[in-house]
Amino acid sequence: FNAREILFEREVTDYQQLANIKKKFEPYFQLCDTADQWLSASKQWHSQSFVTLDAEQIETDANNYKNAIQKAFKFFDRNNLTDQSQIAKAIKDQVKSFEPYVPIIVALRNHGMRPRHWRQVGSALGLCDFEPSDDFTLTKLLELDPASQEELITKVRASVHAVRSGSLKDPRPSLMETSRINTRNRRRSPRPPRRSTTSK
Repeated sequence: FNAREILFEREVTDYQQLANIKKKFEPYFQLCDTADQWLSASKQWHSQSFVTLDAEQIETDANNYKNAIQKAFKFFDRNNLTDQSQIAKAIKDQVKSFEPYVPIIVALRNHGMRPRHWRQVGSALGLCDFEPSDDFTLTKLLELDPASQEELITKVRASVHAVRSGSLKDPRPSLMETSRINTRNRRRSPRPPRRSTTSK
């Protein structure tokens, strides 16, 4: 606005007071905004179908919420603003409690996961022939205490990653490979003998 005032040769307004108010208000906005976003996101992650979760986005968002709420908590705690610091601490504790599950979500939402991988994980969690359905949610997964099998899940993730990166060969042919095999077989198949066209 100052640039416009100068352009039109008007008296320049001092906006320093506005800048100071904005600076003082920023921690309160950060607390409210982060708390609102975290509560909304957490509710959605726990209730939507697990097979539709974007694990990489969850990992990024959870880390952002962690940093933002930690910053807000430090500000209010340092300035002895008890009510605000208690709210910030409650959100901070929720994010901290969720944090150990992020690597598990990332591992199990790997696009290379196959039914055999799910059966392996499910068996360790006490489920027979398990494969997540559309109504399987993060809430249901956490009820199975996946953290108790984090080592196994990590090994499964490493196996999936190795197959996808080509260091291990998945014994099952892919759809494209199957198509190529069928095409080669058709080309190699002997042609049937031609019928004689000699008239009697």
